[in-house]
Amino acid sequence: MRKAANLLIFLMFTLSLQPIIADSVAPNDENTQTGEIISIDAFITTKFTSVGDTIEIFANTKGHSGTLSNPSTIVTADILHFPDNDPLGIIVQGETPQNPVAIDTVVMQPLEYHEDDNSIMIWEGSYTVPINSLGGVYGASITMEDNGRFATDNPTQIPDKLISEIEQLLQTIDDTWDNANPTMDMKAVFDNLDSHGGGDWPGFVDDATRGTGLGGSAQLWNNMISAGYNNPAYDMNEGAKFLEALMEFLESTDLDAGMAFLTGLFVYGDEFPLPRSVNDFDQVADYISSFDPIENFTRFAGTEDFSVAYDAMLGSNEWQAVEQALDNLANNTMIFESFQTLLHNVALLSVSTHPDALIAGFEAWVEPLANGDYDSMTPFQKLVVSWSEMDVTIQDLDGDDFPDSIVWEYELLLNTTEGLQWQAKMETDYQYIADGFEDFNEFDIELLTILRDTIEDPLWENAGEALQDFGEWAANATVSRDLEWEYDWESEEEDDSAEGDDSGGDGGGGDDGDSDRHQYVIFDDLNTLQTFELNKYILDIGFELRLHGLWDQNTDYPDDFNITVTDSDGDISNVLLVRNPNDWQAYFGRFTADDIGVDTYTFSQPLETFRPPCVDDGCTLERAELRIETLQPSLIESMPLEVMDEIFMVSAVGVIVDQDETVLIDQPYEVESTTYDAVDGALFGANVDTAVLRLSPGLGASAISTLSAEGGLTITSSEPSTLVADYDASDAIDVLSVIVEPRSEDSEGRDLSDDQASFSGNIDYSGDSTTGWDLSSTLGGQYSQSDRGVAVITTNGENAEGLQFSFINEMPLPSTPPCTISRGEERGWVANEIHLNMVYQDYYYETDQGRYYFDPTEATSISIDWGDGQTTEVTPDPSAISGMEGRYEVEETHTYAASPSGQESYNIVIDHEFEHGTHYYHSAVWKENHGFEHYDDDGNAHYDSSFQSNEEGSYCRLSEPETSALPSPPIINEFITNGPFEVMTQQLGTSDADGKTSLTITPPHAGAYVSIVQSEIIRAVDGETLTGIGLNFGIATQGSIGVANLDIIDHFSGLPVYAANTSQSTQSVIIEASGISDTHHKAIIGHIPLDLSIAFDDVDWSAEPSIQDVIFNPGETSRSIELTHGAPLSLIGIFTTESDSNGESSIDQTLTPLAVH
Repeated sequence: MRKAANLLIFLMFTLSLQPIIADSVAPNDENTQTGEIISIDAFITTKFTSVGDTIEIFANTKGHSGTLSNPSTIVTADILHFPDNDPLGIIVQGETPQNPVAIDTVVMQPLEYHEDDNSIMIWEGSYTVPINSLGGVYGASITMEDNGRFATDNPTQIPDKLISEIEQLLQTIDDTWDNANPTMDMKAVFDNLDSHGGGDWPGFVDDATRGTGLGGSAQLWNNMISAGYNNPAYDMNEGAKFLEALMEFLESTDLDAGMAFLTGLFVYGDEFPLPRSVNDFDQVADYISSFDPIENFTRFAGTEDFSVAYDAMLGSNEWQAVEQALDNLANNTMIFESFQTLLHNVALLSVSTHPDALIAGFEAWVEPLANGDYDSMTPFQKLVVSWSEMDVTIQDLDGDDFPDSIVWEYELLLNTTEGLQWQAKMETDYQYIADGFEDFNEFDIELLTILRDTIEDPLWENAGEALQDFGEWAANATVSRDLEWEYDWESEEEDDSAEGDDSGGDGGGGDDGDSDRHQYVIFDDLNTLQTFELNKYILDIGFELRLHGLWDQNTDYPDDFNITVTDSDGDISNVLLVRNPNDWQAYFGRFTADDIGVDTYTFSQPLETFRPPCVDDGCTLERAELRIETLQPSLIESMPLEVMDEIFMVSAVGVIVDQDETVLIDQPYEVESTTYDAVDGALFGANVDTAVLRLSPGLGASAISTLSAEGGLTITSSEPSTLVADYDASDAIDVLSVIVEPRSEDSEGRDLSDDQASFSGNIDYSGDSTTGWDLSSTLGGQYSQSDRGVAVITTNGENAEGLQFSFINEMPLPSTPPCTISRGEERGWVANEIHLNMVYQDYYYETDQGRYYFDPTEATSISIDWGDGQTTEVTPDPSAISGMEGRYEVEETHTYAASPSGQESYNIVIDHEFEHGTHYYHSAVWKENHGFEHYDDDGNAHYDSSFQSNEEGSYCRLSEPETSALPSPPIINEFITNGPFEVMTQQLGTSDADGKTSLTITPPHAGAYVSIVQSEIIRAVDGETLTGIGLNFGIATQGSIGVANLDIIDHFSGLPVYAANTSQSTQSVIIEASGISDTHHKAIIGHIPLDLSIAFDDVDWSAEPSIQDVIFNPGETSRSIELTHGAPLSLIGIFTTESDSNGESSIDQTLTPLAVH
């Protein structure tokens, strides 16, 4: 039971994997001497057929020899049977045909030249399905032969190539793991440690810590532990704490749980059956199910609540339904219904109480860790926590960058006077304990040595190269690439620091050419692009280049850029990336190859020399994007179409599906199928799988709308404290609550928990109404205007159906200062001179429509304490604000007097004062002849020639407003049962003596009701399974509509056949509607003459189709129209939709007809 829970997602993935084997063939063949290419593209027009019927096969060829009447090229089609596939698997699950068996060959004949390209010759062939065919999935492999060259198009060649590439990677990884995996060596280390307990770890602890009497182990152990805690000369609290935790762990059940988990994991990893082919993934799934991480987790102390919650989930009806659906899918049974059941119940589980109970159970185990409540921790938790708190000394004695000695604090305690006394006791009386501690002290080095030897094994280079090769192949097979470059502030600081070091610290000799900090754009992943002989399309790619961060659209953005494309022969094509006049940040270009041959293309860097003019004034090219997109289907994109092009389904047995073509909502109708063959007629005992699917596109919008709030939220913010939200819908059933919290990270995920510009408070407001909230008085009463900042505002609500929705807005609160950045740098050409740059900009967020800016308060003064007794006072000039972003800068330069030591440090403090007395303080330490002081994650100081308080792009850019919603189980049920698609039913049955099975459906909604029936029967003479497939569909509508004054003389395929009963060329007919008279509706009547000139070429007539619209007013049930009979046989169709009085219908109304005829 537990195993299935762990495998749910993995099984859903592996169920779709299918084995594919075929010869390596390609639709193109190039003469390497002349460069001439032959190509073939074939397709089968008939997709469903029966035994005895004929299918048509067509092929388009290029590079052929000869003429239509005397071709030198030979084109043949090998007919293939795929016995391992069935039609429903292909249609429903998207299986790829596999393991073909050639059963016949067709010689194709030239038919004509293509009307749009006379270099393409069209070939035709036909194949008659034998009467003794088994039925199922068939296909054709079509080959052209021309002067010893061959080009083949078949349904498996692209999947075969994909599988081949995957399997090369899998086999290399498996070979590497077989020869270089460390698991059993690591297991041996832990087995050795476990052996010291001799199966009696409580006795081990008793001997080590509880020996009685003077000089007993208890006295010596306690002396050592007490010295660790209390001897200030030792200061080894954490070491003593760890030793106590270790002993508690050794005599707890957590020890057995931990050792079982570790040793089991090592064995599991050693025997893991890494797949060597895609056929092996079933074995992988079975093996994965043999390891249960949940079971292992619940062996530990403190997991009882989690275990109870987990068992409750496994016992739920939803989980039982999921398991049954997975079993059905694995067995290729009840596919339609099982897939819907799976989605339905997984969704129900996600919103049930089970996830919350599981989370609560896990939180109960984690709570002592989270709260730092050491006394309440389990033995395993105490061991881990105390281990993590110890100091450790790592020594590399031979300079090989690998530790030769790792000494933890508990080992230092063992080597104190008290520790040595305890160790001497163990060596005298309990040698096995002394040996155990000796091995325990060394096991970390042993494990690291094993891992080092594994990592350094040259075999892993083979795996890395195989992974890289597969990545390159996949990139070429998909063609499209999204490349992005961002300004690297850290790299800039490193470069500036290196320049400062080169200058010898005297401030001279620097190159001022790069003082603007501009970085040239190089797209790192602009790699070569290779085409394949499997490609059906000439390489045709589009380029889209985007620039971000420049100022003036007229002067900073040039009209175009150039990118060169070089093929493997060295031929260069220049592609002009032209600026889009309607999107001034974007440039577009296109490259099309000369032919379909295999080639390798390299690209130049379009921006490697670009330096925007505004750099001289301080702008920064913050980001550039280059998208390469194929304008024709890539190899991977074309795979599904190419597979379907050359396959067809054969019904070895006939399956007739009979149902009404038009039915009424809420009125039952019958679906009856008949299974038969041409020899025996009706077949008794056939296994019949019948599925009825509902397609109601008109319900799509309404169904999706149930998964989100009806309205949107608009927040109004203005000084001094106005903060009001308006919700523009009425579906909330209770007041909208709101939570205001500090901004915790910037747009790149950098931590801002201590940021002074973030709101420092917290507001949890229960709300005012169902249509909004007003925090103005709360904000103004609790937080002064000087105590505002950037906040995350979350508005929560719920509707009557139980949908819980949220709006999340990251924004500055009223009276918040602008985004403020301080930067500093050494100019280099003047000794001891530093330059400060203070930047102010409006906070903003970006959407597809552009940027939205927030209005800030104004800066009133800047005070700079240079740290040498001098200060600078600056009054910002608001008139210097430029652009929509409200950006302006203040620059100041300062020169320090040379100190006697040449290493004086100065603490620089920048005080930004804003309206309402708000202050932001930015500080930096500058050290003479070193630079600005920085610290790494370990607290180690280093120096660079520049600093900045925050990265401007990610700090000033806020998150785009977000919405989220959590549906309730009733909403999920509503979406499944009243949404645009539903599996009405799927039933397995057996045909009766008349070959029939039937079921009854009552349509709940308007839409198309598609019945798919697959029948299988065992042929008595040889035990082979014969397969047949049939389908039909009907339209369910609210009402009915028809022609009242024409006589119905017969029905054809369920459709009425009318007699005009007139000798006149025109006739007045009555369109009569029923059940839809309560609203305006528009009937579209189509009258389409059938052209029978091919069958009756001696009869001359001409007639044009006519389409008429008739609007029914409320209460009307009939209208008259005139029909013109210009042909002896015509089709008439009527389609009625709800409309307004002018006959206008919405999309939903159009997709939901009121009646069809």
